[in-house]
Amino acid sequence: MKTISVLLLMFVSVSGFSQDYDDEYEKIIKKAEKVASEDGQKVLETGRRMTLDSALILPGGCWDYANAVYLRAGYSWGQREEVYKSVKAGPYADVSKITKGDWLYYVNHSYGNIEHSAIFVDWLDYENKVGLMLSYGGENRHEPARYLPYDLSSVYGITRPNAKTNEKKSSTKTNVVSDKNTTIKANVKDSSKTVSTKAISGVTSNGMKVEAFKFGAGINQMEIVGEGTTFSGNAGKVYCWMRVSGGQGRFVKLKWYHNGAFIGDVQLDIKYNPMRTYAYRTVTGRQGTWTVEVVDAAGTILHSANFTVK
Repeated sequence: MKTISVLLLMFVSVSGFSQDYDDEYEKIIKKAEKVASEDGQKVLETGRRMTLDSALILPGGCWDYANAVYLRAGYSWGQREEVYKSVKAGPYADVSKITKGDWLYYVNHSYGNIEHSAIFVDWLDYENKVGLMLSYGGENRHEPARYLPYDLSSVYGITRPNAKTNEKKSSTKTNVVSDKNTTIKANVKDSSKTVSTKAISGVTSNGMKVEAFKFGAGINQMEIVGEGTTFSGNAGKVYCWMRVSGGQGRFVKLKWYHNGAFIGDVQLDIKYNPMRTYAYRTVTGRQGTWTVEVVDAAGTILHSANFTVK
C-alpha cells in the first residue's frame, strides 16, 4: 500500500501542489531532521525555513538553490565532502551511501530524463529507490522549492555537509603547482608587469571573491571534468572553471599567460550570487607553464593559478 501511495504522489503536478500534500510529508520532514547527523540536520532545517517559512524564490536553477541552502546552513566549499562522483550516463551510486541532508545529482526520470540536483530528506520507498527531495524548479516558475518524491535509481553525484572537512584540501590540490616563487617577464605590451607563478587565492575585492577554482579537460553539468594541473601537449583545450560569490551585476576577466607572455583575456559576466562560470584555451603544441589570473574591473587579482602542458 505504501508503494502504491508513493507512486501516485509522483504524478502530482508541480502547479497542483496542495496543503494536503504538505501535510503528507510533514512528519517525514520533522523526523528526518531529528535523526539526521548534526551536519545533515542543519541543512534540512535551513532548507525547511527557506522553503516553507520564507517561500524564497532565488535567481538560478536547482543547483543554485541547493547551493544557497548549504551556504546558509554554514557549509561553504571547504565544508563539503564529495562522497560519489560520476556522470549522467553512470555508473550510478549505491543508494545505501545516501544520508539525510546529502546534495544529490541524478537523472530525473519523471521529467524527460534530464539532469537534476536536490537535497535528500528521507526514503519513501527504499526498495524501489524513491526518496523525498527538497527540489527547486527555478526562478522562472515563480514558486519556492518543494518537497517532492523522486526516483533515485540513477544518482551520479553525492555531496555531503561536513564541518570537519579540511578547507585547504581542494585549493592545495587544484591551485598549487610549484612552491617556487619564480617570476617571468612578459614580452608584450605590458612587459613591465611581472607575472608570478605563485598561486594567489582568497582575495576579496568589494565583496567579490573566487570561492573555488579548477582546471580540467572539459565541462559537464557546469562541473569540471578531468580535473588536473598537468596536461599533454595534444590535450586540445584546457578549461578554467570557477565559482564566484558577491559579484552579481559585475564581471571578472581571465587573463592567460604562456611562459610569462600575455596571450589574451576574456570577460565573464557574473549574473548571480554565487555563480559558476568557465572559459577555455587551446593549448595544443604549447608546452610549458600556463598562468591564469582572475581580475575584477579595477584590475585587482582575485585569484591566480598555474597548470603545465608537457
